[in-house]
Amino acid sequence: MMIGDSSNWNYVKAIKFLNESALIAARLGIYEVVNEILKAYIRSVSFTDELGHHMLSFAVLSRQEKVFNLVYQVCHPMVRDQLTMWKNNIGVTILHMAGVLAPSSEIPGAALQMQRELQWFKTVEDLFHPSLQRKHDFSGKTAREVFTETHDALVEKGEKLMKDTATSCSVVAALIITIVFTAAFTVPGGIDSQGKPIFFRELSFKSLPSLLP
Repeated sequence: MMIGDSSNWNYVKAIKFLNESALIAARLGIYEVVNEILKAYIRSVSFTDELGHHMLSFAVLSRQEKVFNLVYQVCHPMVRDQLTMWKNNIGVTILHMAGVLAPSSEIPGAALQMQRELQWFKTVEDLFHPSLQRKHDFSGKTAREVFTETHDALVEKGEKLMKDTATSCSVVAALIITIVFTAAFTVPGGIDSQGKPIFFRELSFKSLPSLLP
């Protein structure tokens, strides 16, 4: 996608033609489109939708790591601070958004998904000064409280999966031990009607003195 040189764009033109595309690309994680738009008009990083969401907040909410890194790196430090301190119309910061469980995930398994969610939350949290990490939204919740509440079901699912896996492993281990134990104490070739090993007179059998009667 070639949008053109930055000299071709001003605020009025950019807000009209690039705003919607920039936000959609950020939400869907289309890195190439976001990159071209930012190169054409860097101030598009501050464009918002009707709810006040910008590219960085969409990247955080949708777990678009590449877009998040791109937007964060190209921003001027002052703009970066403004974006991280941003709140929407219900007092939600991008840290609160990082605390909300992702609507879908390509990561298989609740345990791995939970690990990924924790890593993502910590990445965003590290951008904030400790005093800002404790900010409340309009419902009185901190980002960590939002994370805990929205991930409860995932934690329970992960715990159940781990317990089921442990139980399955225990059953398999017990079966293996039983088979090995049985094989170790079974006379090779079996025994005859008189209770003597069938291969008793075989030289190879006599090399196993522990099995001789």
